[in-house]
Amino acid sequence: MVLTPLVSGQTARLYALKRRRFRHEPLETINFPREGLAGHAVIAGGGRGGLHVAEVLHRRGLPCVIVELDQHRIDQANAAGIPVVFGDAAQSVVLEAARIATARLVLVTVPGIVVSRSIIVQARALNELVHIVARAASADHVEQLRSAGVFAVVQPGFEAGLETTRQALLHLGATADAIDAWADSERLEFYGVERTTTGEGHAEP
Repeated sequence: MVLTPLVSGQTARLYALKRRRFRHEPLETINFPREGLAGHAVIAGGGRGGLHVAEVLHRRGLPCVIVELDQHRIDQANAAGIPVVFGDAAQSVVLEAARIATARLVLVTVPGIVVSRSIIVQARALNELVHIVARAASADHVEQLRSAGVFAVVQPGFEAGLETTRQALLHLGATADAIDAWADSERLEFYGVERTTTGEGHAEP
């Protein structure tokens, strides 16, 4: 407990050292279409959430690629036929392998704020027009991610609580319009930006 603040304060430096150590890792790409990728989504992190998004996009014929380091998750994406880049998404060479220059969207699903911000900075440097949507592991990270230049932030804990409350209101007789208005108000207060029930709205960089 005594050492926790000291270790936390060194997180960014330690992560930078890790990146320098592994910057020469060979890149492995799987399931890439012969015609290449363009107008696609780059999903940084193939965990349960990232893989689910990729599977939905893939089934709908929407181009996407997962960037992941965990072999088990890579195997899952490979089995589903989803394009994968083996590597650290916080490294520019890895994002370039994922064709970030022609991507339409970057989804940052990794939970760590240091890694998330590093990915966002690299993605923005390589494609200043790409939309970036990032997962916030906690409410404290929402503003940090917004200030990094994301298009939108999603905080799973908040969204789960919102949906639970929405269901309660619905079953207790509240109208759909009233519930939608309440949900929009809650999101505006939490995220600090307009987020409509249709999924529109964003945080300006």
